[in-house]
Amino acid sequence: MLSPRDPRLSSPQTLVDHLNAVFNATWQAILDAQLQDCLTEKLDDFMESKPPELSW
Repeated sequence: MLSPRDPRLSSPQTLVDHLNAVFNATWQAILDAQLQDCLTEKLDDFMESKPPELSW
Protein backbone atom coordinates (compact mmCIF):
# COMPACT_ATOMS: atom_id res chain seq x y z
CA MET A 1 0.00 0.00 0.00
CA LEU A 2 1.11 3.52 -0.64
CA SER A 3 1.64 5.72 2.30
CA PRO A 4 -0.41 8.94 2.16
CA ARG A 5 2.77 10.80 3.12
CA ASP A 6 4.88 9.42 0.27
CA PRO A 7 2.77 8.86 -2.85
CA ARG A 8 5.76 8.80 -5.26
CA LEU A 9 6.17 5.76 -7.48
CA SER A 10 9.29 4.47 -9.17
CA SER A 11 9.65 5.24 -12.84
CA PRO A 12 8.65 2.53 -15.29
CA GLN A 13 12.31 2.11 -16.32
CA THR A 14 13.32 1.52 -12.70
CA LEU A 15 10.75 -1.25 -12.44
CA VAL A 16 12.01 -2.81 -15.68
CA ASP A 17 15.61 -2.61 -14.43
CA HIS A 18 14.68 -4.38 -11.20
CA LEU A 19 12.78 -7.10 -13.04
CA ASN A 20 15.69 -7.64 -15.41
CA ALA A 21 18.11 -7.91 -12.48
CA VAL A 22 15.97 -10.62 -10.89
CA PHE A 23 15.54 -12.32 -14.24
CA ASN A 24 19.31 -12.33 -14.90
CA ALA A 25 20.09 -13.52 -11.39
CA THR A 26 17.57 -16.34 -11.79
CA TRP A 27 19.09 -17.45 -15.09
CA GLN A 28 22.57 -17.35 -13.57
CA ALA A 29 21.43 -19.50 -10.63
CA ILE A 30 19.88 -22.03 -13.04
CA LEU A 31 23.06 -22.15 -15.14
CA ASP A 32 25.25 -22.58 -12.05
CA ALA A 33 23.06 -25.46 -10.84
CA GLN A 34 23.16 -27.16 -14.25
CA LEU A 35 26.93 -26.85 -14.45
CA GLN A 36 27.30 -28.26 -10.94
CA ASP A 37 25.09 -31.21 -11.89
CA CYS A 38 27.25 -31.88 -14.95
CA LEU A 39 30.40 -31.86 -12.84
CA THR A 40 28.82 -34.02 -10.12
CA GLU A 41 27.65 -36.56 -12.70
CA LYS A 42 31.08 -36.35 -14.41
CA LEU A 43 29.33 -35.76 -17.70
CA ASP A 44 32.08 -33.54 -19.05
CA ASP A 45 34.50 -31.15 -17.42
CA PHE A 46 36.12 -30.16 -20.73
CA MET A 47 39.53 -30.82 -19.20
CA GLU A 48 40.35 -33.73 -21.49
CA SER A 49 38.93 -32.24 -24.65
CA LYS A 50 41.20 -32.39 -27.64
CA PRO A 51 40.49 -31.20 -31.11
CA PRO A 52 39.70 -34.06 -33.47
CA GLU A 53 42.55 -35.33 -35.58
CA LEU A 54 42.08 -34.44 -39.20
CA SER A 55 43.17 -36.76 -41.92
CA TRP A 56 43.33 -35.33 -45.38
